[in-house]
Amino acid sequence: MLAASLATEFVSTGDGGELRYRCVMCGRGYRSRSSLTRHSRYECGRLGSRYTFTCTLCGKYFCRPDHLKQHILNIHGGAVAK
Repeated sequence: MLAASLATEFVSTGDGGELRYRCVMCGRGYRSRSSLTRHSRYECGRLGSRYTFTCTLCGKYFCRPDHLKQHILNIHGGAVAK
């Protein structure tokens, strides 16, 4: 599993929150393994180009597919590109 190779257990934030998983590539900490996996897959850039999702309506780039979907709903009114 990808996240297992990138995780370090328990990282304290200093503000009372506990970040249990840390990316070994950039050092960002996350509370859940799924958040670390998403970061590793889409945000960190380790697995390819960071901005791989493009809005076909306006050309804006996103690093995560859920951000592109939210953009289309909020900015373009949910319009589907042809």
